[in-house]
Amino acid sequence: MLLISCLNTAFALGSVQDDIQFAMQTGIDTVDNPNNLRPGASEGFIPVEIITDRNDTIPENDTTAVVEEQSFLPLSPDAPEAPIIYSAEDSIIYDILNNKIYLFGNAKMEHKNISLEADFIIYDWSINELTAEAKKDSLDNYIDFAKFSEAGNEYQARKIRYNFTSTRGKVYEARTQEGEGFIHGREVKKTTEDVWYGADAKYTTCNLDEPHFHIAVNRYKLIPEKVMVSGPANLVIADIPTPLYIPFGIFPVQDGRTSGIILPEYGETASQGFFLRNGGYYFALSDYFDLALRGDIYSRGSWGLRATSNYRLRYKFSGTFNTQFARTRLGDPILPESQVLNDFKVNWTHQQDQKARPNSNFSANVNFGTATYDQNYSVAPQQVLNNSFQSNISFRQSFPGRPFSFNANIRHDQSLTTNRVNLELPTLSFNVNRINPFQREGSGADRSWYENIGFSVNSDFKNVISGIDSTFFTQETFDNAQFGARFGVPISTSFNLFNYLNIEPSIQYNQRMYFETIEKTWDPTMVIIGEEAPLDTLDGRVITDTIPGIRAPADFSFSLSANTRLYGMFNFGDGNIKAIRHIFSPTLSFEYRPDFADPFWGYYREVQKNQEGDTELYSVFQSSSNLYGLPQQGEVAGLRLNLNNNIEMKVAAPRDTTRSDRNIKILERFNISTFYNFARDSVHLSPINMSAYTTLFERINLNASANFDPYIADPENINNRLDRFEWEENKRLARLTNANIGISSNFSADRMGSRQTDAGTEEERQMVYRNPELYADYNIPWSFGFGYNLNLTKGTTANPDSLLLTQSLTFNMDINVTPNWKLMVNSGYDFVNNELTYTTINITRDLHCWEMRITWVPYPAERQLYSIDINVKSAVLQDLKLSRRRDRFDAVF
Repeated sequence: MLLISCLNTAFALGSVQDDIQFAMQTGIDTVDNPNNLRPGASEGFIPVEIITDRNDTIPENDTTAVVEEQSFLPLSPDAPEAPIIYSAEDSIIYDILNNKIYLFGNAKMEHKNISLEADFIIYDWSINELTAEAKKDSLDNYIDFAKFSEAGNEYQARKIRYNFTSTRGKVYEARTQEGEGFIHGREVKKTTEDVWYGADAKYTTCNLDEPHFHIAVNRYKLIPEKVMVSGPANLVIADIPTPLYIPFGIFPVQDGRTSGIILPEYGETASQGFFLRNGGYYFALSDYFDLALRGDIYSRGSWGLRATSNYRLRYKFSGTFNTQFARTRLGDPILPESQVLNDFKVNWTHQQDQKARPNSNFSANVNFGTATYDQNYSVAPQQVLNNSFQSNISFRQSFPGRPFSFNANIRHDQSLTTNRVNLELPTLSFNVNRINPFQREGSGADRSWYENIGFSVNSDFKNVISGIDSTFFTQETFDNAQFGARFGVPISTSFNLFNYLNIEPSIQYNQRMYFETIEKTWDPTMVIIGEEAPLDTLDGRVITDTIPGIRAPADFSFSLSANTRLYGMFNFGDGNIKAIRHIFSPTLSFEYRPDFADPFWGYYREVQKNQEGDTELYSVFQSSSNLYGLPQQGEVAGLRLNLNNNIEMKVAAPRDTTRSDRNIKILERFNISTFYNFARDSVHLSPINMSAYTTLFERINLNASANFDPYIADPENINNRLDRFEWEENKRLARLTNANIGISSNFSADRMGSRQTDAGTEEERQMVYRNPELYADYNIPWSFGFGYNLNLTKGTTANPDSLLLTQSLTFNMDINVTPNWKLMVNSGYDFVNNELTYTTINITRDLHCWEMRITWVPYPAERQLYSIDINVKSAVLQDLKLSRRRDRFDAVF
């Protein structure tokens, strides 16, 4: 590398300059004459050789003068502040008389934080100015760009002039990237304040040399990494000017977020009138969180507001908060049949980085709102067909080295069909992991049975508030809140018997805590007035009194199970099918639980219910029973049988390959279970449950289940079982009560390329990974998935032999019609109603720097809509779009 500053300093000294001119005029070879300054090879420092005695002279033809000392000359006041390092692949020519250096072929030059790459560079050291040009072809046309970078900002141009002393520059046919945008300028000047002024420029987010679109401006001012300001601007698409003009332009070009106006969409709908939609303001509040406020307004009275905030603290946590409100007016306001819909929805997600606090975690997933918001304003099938909202805010704490853990949750469950809301505020739990108190240290696998005795502790407290969403925030709802606590201790051990049987005894102890009980009494003097009773009829009534106070009923159960595993193998020899293996895993368990309705326990009581003296059994904890349930009534003492089966086939590998034999699962699971209760006085045998699961051809998932009852049904109430077997009445082992079959699969072509990418910010990439259904993946040529479900219920009270059949088919399809066209379809068919289910058709077109999306919901008729959007991909010009939409509120499509 050459150090120009030293050369410039040497040339500034008059006596040395005379020596150089003398050598050039006399033709002395500067390479062979060590007493003259010479530019050495194309790289390296330039040594300046000095004769210590300036009175001595060098004869013209003397080439043997002795150099007594070698040094670097002091810098000239006109020299650059730092060295200028340069190189070239082809050649370097020094024009000493004109104070210039010429660099040819892949020329490079560096100075402080400035670097330059070009095909040809001229440096004039007398004024510290360089000129660079890009490569040309044989017809003298530019075929490349010169690259100039300063302080991390890179500019490409056909020709560049730059002065190192004044830091001014001029660039011709320039192109640079600022943020997500690209700026093309015919002539650009740089000032000493690091500000660029340009003329005849193009601003675009398209990265092509000839962009698909641009905003044309006559003059502009660019402050790198801050802002670009222009005069009048015109949108040009495919080199065709459009009638869209703006009087001036302000384009933020810094990386990261910037505050600014979100321009609204404008248009007209048949039912809502003229509108401004999705307009608002974006607040870049800090590097850690932001806020976007958007709104809609319609000329016929409808309006809506939305607020979205994203926050993120690296290595700590991240989350998103979104709230939406819409007020939609249907029909003419002056007509009585006009209707106003008020809907809202709130979403909050929060994730804690696992590395932030390894022993604790806080997370939130909150979703609540009105039952009709998604149905009225959403398009995605998973939202439109959703019939419930669930929320959970949780905190977990573990204690390293100790078997304890603590959990706190706030849960919310909202049914969109019944409008019922359940809020657990809060649920607190403290758990102790399994402890083996009798285990010896270092006992290993040869432990005695008593060393396997272990227990764990599960305890929690719950407060539940329930009500209808329209009246939920009323005093009555909170007055009816239910409190309760539960404490459970499972104790178990296991040991091996005869080397084949695994024996597992266990005891389950439960204790519930209630804060009130009830007492029922019969009052024969109460007068009941109703439609079915005359006014003078005297009758009684059961009176229920609530008694405050803490009660902690306990219950327990015992079980003893034995299980083993049996293998059966059938070999076929040397054919393609080598063997079939059957794994049979039977489990036989004895279970016992006392009758906690016995008066001994005091959990249940009898009360008279009519004047005839009939009585009924009730639990004193009935008012709080829906928290943790009640101690069970009825004694249980019986055997539970569970038979599990697995069948696999071994297939030989092809002879001409090195692959090993394959195991194919014919039946992954086939399970039969039932229970026989000796303690009951009749109907001892429970229904027989059967279930199966397998994967066919490594692609198709098959689930099947069925329930069979060995007893006949009561003709007057099919849900009652009579103490007579089906074999005695109908000569069959059992009657089918219900069955279900589910088949599902997904097929797709091999993915082209990786799912990982460096494009976009980390937040944007995580958004895509978490919500792949919202984005078109052009790396998958095609995919197809389907699900079929058949449900059968046998018998009704009116007709015990009838069949109630429901079956439906759902499918989704994703096809790349061309490399840039994608078709996505989600639909299904209801075979009972003979109609299509909710259907969406999406078409996307990748237009390089633009994209087009068409969404169509053709069915059902009451939810029909379509939308067409053409927009620039970059978020910088997100308001540069064309949208057309007709939804369910518009009468005309």
